[in-house]
Amino acid sequence: MTDKQHIEEINDEPLTLTLTLEDGKELNCEVLATLEHNDKEYIAVLPENEDEFWIYEYSENEDGTLNINNIDDDDIFDEVGKAFEEMFDAEEDVDLMLEDDEECDCDCEDEDCDCNCHEEDKK
Repeated sequence: MTDKQHIEEINDEPLTLTLTLEDGKELNCEVLATLEHNDKEYIAVLPENEDEFWIYEYSENEDGTLNINNIDDDDIFDEVGKAFEEMFDAEEDVDLMLEDDEECDCDCEDEDCDCNCHEEDKK
């Protein structure tokens, strides 16, 4: 369904942008991901204090600023939304697998520490 997918991150810090809504209100958002679909670029953002991500079509100007537009076609909106959801689900699966493989990085010597890093030693 998608031609290219990538998540943009710099130094493990999430990218943020400020959206100006139709009523003039500004809203800070974390950029979750971008993807290309049918030769157009789309962006998923998570606004502050929101539980669900929003998606937009976007393009980048020569000076690096973004043009962000609503997706007017309901079918395209649904396709792009589904592509982002699949991307996030796959990412969550990978994160869970990595968490299972991670070793504790605490410096504790106490077998009763909160991190439970010594649980494997007790077995």
